[in-house]
Amino acid sequence: MIIGICDDDVLLRDGLKKLCEHHVSTMPSIEVVCFSSGEQVLAYSSQIDILFLDIYMKGVDGMYVARKIREEDENMIIIFITGSLDYVREGYIVNAFRYIIKPIKKKEIIDSLKDAIRELTKNDKVQLECIDGKILFVKINDILYIEYIDRKTIVRTKYATYETRLSLKEWEDILSNGAFYRTHKAYIVNLSHIEEIGTDIIMENGEKVEISVRQMSNIKKICSEYGGRKIYYYLRSCRKTQRICKRMLKFSLY
Repeated sequence: MIIGICDDDVLLRDGLKKLCEHHVSTMPSIEVVCFSSGEQVLAYSSQIDILFLDIYMKGVDGMYVARKIREEDENMIIIFITGSLDYVREGYIVNAFRYIIKPIKKKEIIDSLKDAIRELTKNDKVQLECIDGKILFVKINDILYIEYIDRKTIVRTKYATYETRLSLKEWEDILSNGAFYRTHKAYIVNLSHIEEIGTDIIMENGEKVEISVRQMSNIKKICSEYGGRKIYYYLRSCRKTQRICKRMLKFSLY
């Protein structure tokens, strides 16, 4: 896991780094990385999981950085550090996790960090122990498919690709929530990201995934059933929304 701190105030930046490192000192494979500008964050090549981000900085401001991040990554937890609440409305657009108002308090930083780590490790995310030693937390629904090749598994998500040592059987156990299916001895696919089924499976990003002859009829049936469940829950949600809207309209008339 990577925790990023971006602030052009070197004293504040170093103080935050010490606080974060002290809190995560007993947790394995967590790295705290500092940036003095928004440009450095956008140029950083590794995946940041939690980012403490100042809004008012020289060069590009923190809100611009957050918007650019959201073009590629909807999972990063962004915690704004700011001297005012001027950008609260824009914060909703970039899905800010929290605002911390300067002058910052130690308890606010620690509480925000605890809550962010808890959010990352919720049940809708899976922990990836990558071959390069990094530990990442990825939303399960962001996984498109998993491929076994050369004694390692390639986890393809909507945003990046990761390599792990887990077997496909171990991945099947981890992803046993009904949305994933073993289509081939070398592939597990996320049913919700399938675009087309023919001699191969076409995923929504255009990539092809193999289907074994034995699984051809099964996958079509399973996709049909899975799609039916999704449509049912969508319609049920729509009906519930309609009832709420009618109730709100009724009250607004008084």
